[in-house]
Amino acid sequence: FGSQPYTGNSFITGFTDALVGQKVGTKLIVTIPPALGYGATKSASNPLAGQTLVFVIQIVATKAS
Repeated sequence: FGSQPYTGNSFITGFTDALVGQKVGTKLIVTIPPALGYGATKSASNPLAGQTLVFVIQIVATKAS
């Protein structure tokens, strides 16, 4: 699917929490319930609300801030 750098400032809470303390080379599957994702109330501006999110992540590099 591709890769995107993670900057840590514009992601959903559950995603950010899953990455804390991970080391280069780590592979993980992160399942985020609606409460930690986009909330429970769907709307035209929030179509992912109420959905459980699943991410497959591999940490390939880190950068100290």
